Amino acid sequence: MMTTKVMVFDLDGTLYEDTHHFEYFAKQLSKRLTNAHGFMNQYYEAVEEKHTLKVGTVYDRENDRILIQKEGRVLEAFQWDGTPLLPVEEYYPTPITFDFRTMQSIGDLWGVPIAIGRHFGLSSVEINEAFLETRRYMMSDEFVMSPVGGLADALEELAKTKKLVLMTNSPQVDSERIVEKLGLKGLFTYAIFEAKKPVKTEERLRTIASHFGVETAEMMSVGDNWINEINPARKLGCSTIFIDVHQIGDASSADVVVHQVSELVASLQSI
Repeated sequence: MMTTKVMVFDLDGTLYEDTHHFEYFAKQLSKRLTNAHGFMNQYYEAVEEKHTLKVGTVYDRENDRILIQKEGRVLEAFQWDGTPLLPVEEYYPTPITFDFRTMQSIGDLWGVPIAIGRHFGLSSVEINEAFLETRRYMMSDEFVMSPVGGLADALEELAKTKKLVLMTNSPQVDSERIVEKLGLKGLFTYAIFEAKKPVKTEERLRTIASHFGVETAEMMSVGDNWINEINPARKLGCSTIFIDVHQIGDASSADVVVHQVSELVASLQSI
């Protein structure tokens, strides 16, 4: 295995464990609906994994369906109410691809309220407005974050011998504020914001490799969203650490699999 020279980190769900902003986001979405109560009920069911929609599934926006897939091949398909669609091959005879229009991967908790919002009829504009409101809240003093013990020290030690990169789908201003809140300011020598993962993950990783003059095999991708950060990186030969909070994968999902950000610290210390 080649020596890792560049480490690429996701932000949300990767560098902090706080989750209370997801409920705030859901409530901002609900304010834009006449059936706010029904929306929030389904949100809580999904978070508690009592709904067919959950982290690890895929939302077929065009058909309002929930899918279970592996490497693009649909294994199971359900109507929104949980009714199975059989035989699944008749509905999805070819592999699906992920984009920002038709197929939404629910790779983390951001995706849950977004998919439910789309089911309830919210537009992309309304969802983005609620998202930006949530990010403004996260920038404010009202949003108190709990830095993961030992993470800043581990990253500071790694920065002595490797280049650390931040790559997130979130906007720059609030992402930089969150990094500052976490005590990680100045540790990342390169950053990509609004990265459009997973559609552009491979392209972004190649850009990073070119920027630092390294092979992709000399890079490591660290993230909590397998489709966004892990699978595309593995295709390019990068080593990977998957923070599998929702336990949707297994030991083969990445080079290293942990289940909490706090567990990530020990893995980083051993690199």
